[in-house]
Parts: sequence; structure tokens; C-alpha cells
Amino acid sequence: GFAPAVQALAERLSVPGRTAIALDLRDDDLSEKAQVVLYQIVREALLGALARRGVSRISVRVAPVDDGGAEAVVTDDGESERRRQTFDPIAQRARLLNGELTIDSGDANGTAVRVVLPAYTARS
Repeated sequence: GFAPAVQALAERLSVPGRTAIALDLRDDDLSEKAQVVLYQIVREALLGALARRGVSRISVRVAPVDDGGAEAVVTDDGESERRRQTFDPIAQRARLLNGELTIDSGDANGTAVRVVLPAYTARS
């Protein structure tokens, strides 16, 4: 399933003593296609975070949203990512399910990658 796959990915990518990955996976009613796409999005976001300097904590949250859709948020505490092309693969994957991608990487450290899928693609 989705949650065990993301847990295995996080275990494989975390670096003991250097980078901790916290998971909050609360959406167990995703369609098969949404599970595959969100797994790929989470993987890309984790790999991107790990490539930046100064990352010691990464959090991954996947949860339902009020309208029946699903939200995936990956945040880190490393240097902010300013190169938008870094997120192109994530944007392409989100578009496969008519999802919306937002990136928050302000002047302070850290980057947040957020993808929201509409209910008709998250659940069908």
C-alpha cells in the first residue's frame, strides 16, 4: 500500500545523525492512480530536499482535505530552493491528476512543496 511504500522510502533515504524524515500519512482512501502519483511526488520532493545544504529535518504529510481531495506537503529546514525548474517534474506529475502545486521557499531557510489533488482524481 501507499503508507508502507512511503515509510520504506523514508527509511531508505534518511541519514541517521544527519537527516530525519517524519511522516504523517493520514489518507488511506486514495485511488490507485493517486497513490502512484503521490508516491512519485513525495519521492521527488524528498530527493530535492536532500540535495540542498543544511537539511536536518524533513516532514511529509498526506491527508484528506475538506472537499474530498487529498493534500501532500513535504517541508524541510535546509537552504531555500529558488530554482523553479527544480520543481518541474513534480508539477508534471501533479498535472497528471489535475493537481495544484505550490512552493513556499521564502528568504528564511526551508522549502515547502504542497500538492492538492481534487476529489475526482484522488478518490476515483
